[in-house]
Amino acid sequence: MKIRLYVLLFTLCALFAAGCAHADQSGDQNRENLPTISVIVNGTDNFSQGSMDLLKNYLRHYFRVYDSVRDAHADPFISRIISLEGDAVDNARNLALTLGTEYYASVNVVSGTEVTLTIFETATSEIVAAATGKGREDLKQQIIQNAINEIKNLQSRLDERKETGKPYKVVLLSSEEDGGGADRAISSELRILSSDQKVQRNAIGNSTYSYLVFVKRIPTAYDLFQALANDYDRAGGMEKVLDSGSFLVIKAASSGETGFSMLQSTESEAGESPKSNLCGAEGCKAGDIIRFGRYEQDNDGTNDVEPIEWQILEIKGGKALVMSVKGLEARRFNPENSGNSYSISEIRKWLTETFVDAAFTSREKGRIEPDQNRDLVTLLTSEEVERYFPEKCGRVVHPTAYARGKGAYAVGNSTCSGAGTDAGWWWLSSKGSGNEFALIVNFNGDIGNSDVYNPGYTVRPALWIRM
Repeated sequence: MKIRLYVLLFTLCALFAAGCAHADQSGDQNRENLPTISVIVNGTDNFSQGSMDLLKNYLRHYFRVYDSVRDAHADPFISRIISLEGDAVDNARNLALTLGTEYYASVNVVSGTEVTLTIFETATSEIVAAATGKGREDLKQQIIQNAINEIKNLQSRLDERKETGKPYKVVLLSSEEDGGGADRAISSELRILSSDQKVQRNAIGNSTYSYLVFVKRIPTAYDLFQALANDYDRAGGMEKVLDSGSFLVIKAASSGETGFSMLQSTESEAGESPKSNLCGAEGCKAGDIIRFGRYEQDNDGTNDVEPIEWQILEIKGGKALVMSVKGLEARRFNPENSGNSYSISEIRKWLTETFVDAAFTSREKGRIEPDQNRDLVTLLTSEEVERYFPEKCGRVVHPTAYARGKGAYAVGNSTCSGAGTDAGWWWLSSKGSGNEFALIVNFNGDIGNSDVYNPGYTVRPALWIRM
């Protein structure tokens, strides 16, 4: 029986932007939101092309379709992946990893009378849908109807992945001498980036390792490589061998002790300038200052944006609650006559949609733990201010030059000694005493009411960061 391999690549649009050169432009306007799939068809010469065409047309409702990938395009990579993963790995999955598709389907045809379709998630090899059609006369209708019933279940799978994160398969190549050190560094960093702080690790010999990790807010394997490479500080360095959607192969050497650079802590002693130290979960404590992310602060657009300094308020379970040391932006809480609910406020929208993208890289976002509202960044409540800053003068904020340039209030008559000439106000997320009032902290450290539309108060973002 002569077996032929037909490869159809269904790939993502902008969301995972790992794709191919020739896109199928047909379909709905929202096709760029669809996931990718590669379909491997093993069949005989008398395989019903009509059945496959019907199946393709239906799958197009669920996946972005490309028809231009040939066997020759993928063949050179298959042997490379088999050598990394081991002979037991399915060739269909190897091809899906190479092409970068998040799912792959194995279609088997037996003498034109039976068709089985099984859809897998590429990184995990888990079955997410299956369908079977039998008999020459009803083959088309049965396989299509079964496929419709089963593939519809993929929607819940996709919704689940939004919560757990996208699965990535990562392979590390190193030397016998450096493999252990590189493995420890990369394993540690992947745990930091992962959605659940877990990594499934497999050692292949003494110098090759594979990892399965679930990551939120990192859309492609290339972005994952950048997140790893940016913080890999061992002398041997790191280079990318292959990235394709959900599959990443890297080469790395090992030297030194730290592996990945960690958050920097700055402490000021009397009469001395701030000094930088490595700050791990065991080395940090409440009250310390760390640097994380970047945002414009000196109001000089000709230079790079400056690192953001955060004060640690609490450390719990390997995470730290931090708030910006300075008032980073001057903004109103809400427009006039728009109420004082933080959940639907203008300032929350700005924090979660504008500030978070401006201040943090994809890797940094991966270190932030969402709050109960699934926000990465928020504002403190009045109760939290009283808990973490029992002394009023410890609440006084100094707006950045950038915030002052945008209208932030700053005065020199604070009752707190050492407040200087630029003590300001900052917003809280708590409601005030009336519908048009929200709570603020003033230049003396007192908590009080303010009109929600006042534009001169500053924003001090707060967030939970994995240490």
